[in-house]
Amino acid sequence: MVIEMNAFFPPPQLMVIDYHPMNYWDRTYYTGASIQSLYELGKKKGYELIYQLSRGPNVIFVDKQYFERFGIPNNSPAKIYRTLDPKIMSRQRAHYGQNGVPWPTGKDVLTWKDLTIKKKFLFNR
Repeated sequence: MVIEMNAFFPPPQLMVIDYHPMNYWDRTYYTGASIQSLYELGKKKGYELIYQLSRGPNVIFVDKQYFERFGIPNNSPAKIYRTLDPKIMSRQRAHYGQNGVPWPTGKDVLTWKDLTIKKKFLFNR
């Protein structure tokens, strides 16, 4: 299974964005979940983390029954995690802050037609 993670929150940081059915990516780092949060959810669901693609924030999980076949001695998020291209990371941080603060004016909400969604990070799961 391939899942896109939020690479701006490295391990051991737990982070997911608050669910709202109208959430969308607004080209900030307000998206998805950290690798640590995905790892812990995967474990609960019977999956093991095996890889992060080198050219992006996608991580790969397999059913735990197949994990031994990969010969990975340590699949902790700290071992698997790779930062994205430093140019991309620094540009995003400089423009949007870290951990959601500070957002430039108007970047603290998502808007869609007449709907406004307050951005909210959850750091406990």
